[in-house]
Amino acid sequence: MQTLPSESLPVVGIFAYNRESHLRRTVEALKRNYDAVEYDIVVFSDGPRAADDYSKVDNVRKFCQSISGFKSVNLVAREMNFGLYKNIVSGVTELLTYRASTIILEDDLVTSPFFLRYITNGLRIYKSTSNVVSIHGYIYPIKKPLPEFFFLRGADCLGWGTWVDRWKLFEPDAKRLYSELSSKRMVKRFDLNGVLRNSSLLRRVADGKSESWAIRWHASAFLHGGVTLYPGRSLVQHIGGDGTGTNVGITDEFDVELSKTPIHVTFDASPQESISASKMIEEYFRSKYPSLARRVFQRLLMLLKIMPARNTPRR
Repeated sequence: MQTLPSESLPVVGIFAYNRESHLRRTVEALKRNYDAVEYDIVVFSDGPRAADDYSKVDNVRKFCQSISGFKSVNLVAREMNFGLYKNIVSGVTELLTYRASTIILEDDLVTSPFFLRYITNGLRIYKSTSNVVSIHGYIYPIKKPLPEFFFLRGADCLGWGTWVDRWKLFEPDAKRLYSELSSKRMVKRFDLNGVLRNSSLLRRVADGKSESWAIRWHASAFLHGGVTLYPGRSLVQHIGGDGTGTNVGITDEFDVELSKTPIHVTFDASPQESISASKMIEEYFRSKYPSLARRVFQRLLMLLKIMPARNTPRR
C-alpha cells in the first residue's frame, strides 16, 4: 500500500475475498454516502485459497482497479491466502499506522448514505473518551423504538470504526480471554444472560476450531469495560447470509431496513451501557431462539445431521 497523506478524516478499509458481485454492491452503496469523495479507501484483497478461487479473486481485483468516486483508492493484493482473521487484524493494524482512526467494512455490507457521517462524527466526538472502544453502524431489527444512539458493552463487527489506541486492546489469545471471563464470573453476562453463544464461539477459537477475529475483539473490549456506540436505526445491511461467507450460513434473520434519516450523535460525558437497549436486544434474541429444552432437542438433531446449525451474528 502506498503511503497515505495525513488527513483528519478516517481511512476506510474494505476487506474482500472472492465475491465480486457482493463487493460491487458494497462499494456502490458507499459511493452514495454523503462526502464519499473526501475519503481515502483501501481494499484488502485476500489471496486465493483453492485453484477454483483464482479467477474469482482476479475478478475482484479487476473491479477494484475500476473503483472511482472517492478521494483515493488503494488495493492491497495479498499474494497468499491470509484467511479472514489475519487479513482483517493485520489490515486494521496497518491502516492505523497511517491514520489515528479507521472505518472498517467487509465485502457483504451495504450502507445507508448516512453511514460515513455517523461513524466519522462518532469517532470525532468520542476520540478522547477512552472507554468508548468503537462506533458501530448495524443494529438488529428490533421492533420497539430504541434511543437515537446508545452504548453496549464490548465491540462489534458489521460496519464499525475505531482509534489506534483502542485497537491496541485487541487480545489474540482466545484461551486467555476465556480464562479471564471465567475467573471474573462474567461468562453469563458475556452471553447476554444466556441468549447468545459468545462464550461457546470463544471456546471454539481457543480450541482451534474457529478463527473468528470478531469474538476476540468483542471479548477484549468487554473485559476492559469498553463500550461501543450503536445507532437506534441501522445504517448497515448484511447481504452475506446467502451461504457465500466464511462464518455465516444461509439466513435472513438479521435483515434490516436501512435508516432513511441520519443518526444525530452528541457527546455523553460518561458513556455507559444502556440497560434498556440491552434488555430489548436480549428480548429480541429470546423471541428468535427457542427454550433450553428445545435447544437440547435441536442439538441432538444437528448431531444426527437432520438439521443445520443455527447461524450467529458474529464472524
